[in-house]
Formats: sequence, C-alpha cells, structure tokens
Amino acid sequence: MLEKHLQTPVTIKRLRDGVAGPHIDEFAVWMHSKGFKPVVLELRLRSLAALTDWMANHRYSLSELITAIEACKRELEKGRKLGSRALMLIQLLRPQNSSHFCKRKVFLKNQLRN
Repeated sequence: MLEKHLQTPVTIKRLRDGVAGPHIDEFAVWMHSKGFKPVVLELRLRSLAALTDWMANHRYSLSELITAIEACKRELEKGRKLGSRALMLIQLLRPQNSSHFCKRKVFLKNQLRN
C-alpha cells in the first residue's frame, strides 16, 4: 500500500527498513482513510522517513518514539513539523499500547507548544 502513496523507491526502502517498518503500510492506509490529499500524504511519509532515519542513527526503537521525538526536538530549532508527523504515528499506535501512548502524547503536545 505504501507504493500507492509514495513513488520514490529510496524513500520507500528507508521507511520499510526503518524502525516504523512493520507499521508503515498501515500508517499510509490510515492517513489515506483520514482524507489526506496525496501530496500531503507523500510529504508526511517523507518526513516520517527522516524521523525514523534519525531514530536509527541515534539507536532509538519504535517503543522509544516519544523519547526520541523529545531528543530530536532538542536538536532542532523548529521541531513542530517533525512533532506533528510523529503525533500522527502515535495516534495510529496508541490503541496497541493505550496507557503509555496516551500519557506521553499529552506530555509531547505540551512540549511542542513551548
């Protein structure tokens, strides 16, 4: 399903091989079902590829997503765009581990507003 929304083979490989790889098709379907326009969906997937590359380079796993975002935010002057993509991934993953993601999502939203 990812290939339907993203045409760049290199980015597709980065996403599939990255820490979110097992969930990436489901994430693309989820964004499509939410009515995201194709160009927006592609941009968000590219942004997610950048985030998951950063996570891999800093040895974060998907279970450490929020901690990784907080660390990445400290390194970026404008972490809001990165954070919004990550919040979308959290929305997808939240039902799989609801108590942890719900608590940390509120914390992250507060951090991104500062």
